[in-house]
Amino acid sequence: MRLYNGCDLLLFAKVTTDTKDIYIAERPQRLEALCSVSLPASRSVTTIYKDGIPINAIGQRNDSNITIRTLALTEKLRAYLLGEETTGDYFIDTGKAGAPYFALGFRLVNTDNTFKYYWYAKGTFSFNARTVETREGTKTSNEEIIYTPIITNKLYNGKPCKSVSVDSFSNTHNINGDNWSATVWTPETFESVTKPVILPNENNIAVGDFVTIVGNENINYGVREQ
Repeated sequence: MRLYNGCDLLLFAKVTTDTKDIYIAERPQRLEALCSVSLPASRSVTTIYKDGIPINAIGQRNDSNITIRTLALTEKLRAYLLGEETTGDYFIDTGKAGAPYFALGFRLVNTDNTFKYYWYAKGTFSFNARTVETREGTKTSNEEIIYTPIITNKLYNGKPCKSVSVDSFSNTHNINGDNWSATVWTPETFESVTKPVILPNENNIAVGDFVTIVGNENINYGVREQ
């Protein structure tokens, strides 16, 4: 029996393009200070009663947020996730609406050392109120980040994407922590993984970077000028 006993590999990547035909996200960045991830229930069920007797049950998909608890983040990272302005070493809350879109990735750790990997393709970040007490005793508080996922404009086989997930013990795509964190995975990534594909997206590669060629085997290359 597999049980979850941890989570790690918290990743985020800014979504720069999302149209019906094109989805592009920047190279993922890792947030090391992950404490916990709370996922919403996939469905809720409302029971219909008549004279105290259940006669029907109606299922409905949940679109709830994902709650992430981390150690305290720097103000620079908070500003980046919220789309706030920075000037030198201080940060300006402009009060403007419309946070930038990010993809969110992470994995759950099983008791048998296998993993369940997740990428949410598009969403926005917000932060719950911070309550910090005066220094009495050893009580501390974590940062609580709220991620609100939405579906993509990009269509994959005629359908949008909200998230993809895969179990490491049952997948045939050679997925591991390195290639999962190299790019934002979408249905298109899974479909092309049997053919050589460059991770991250070739539009984001610069001289001096290292890339992974994903196929039947994963091969790492350095990028240099011709």
